[in-house]
Amino acid sequence: MFIQDCEAQLPQLRQAIAGYDAERMRRVAHRLKGASSNVGANAFCQVVRELEHLGVALAQQGSQGGHDLEWARALQAPEDLERILADIRQYL
Repeated sequence: MFIQDCEAQLPQLRQAIAGYDAERMRRVAHRLKGASSNVGANAFCQVVRELEHLGVALAQQGSQGGHDLEWARALQAPEDLERILADIRQYL
């Protein structure tokens, strides 16, 4: 069920990041963090935890600009998560 939930939520995460929607990114990352923590997917949990914190920081800073580095890190995260999910599938 964890993998199915992640597969359903990753497109939402990608959309939030592509749309520079920090609050939506934070919410999706928070849900994924809880799910991954519950099943002990520590590497996955670490990535979404970082995204959640990044989403909080970006949402608080608003549209003040100069956040290219943060958004570049966020853009890489879904690919990292896909790789981790592939490892989990292989393990199972």
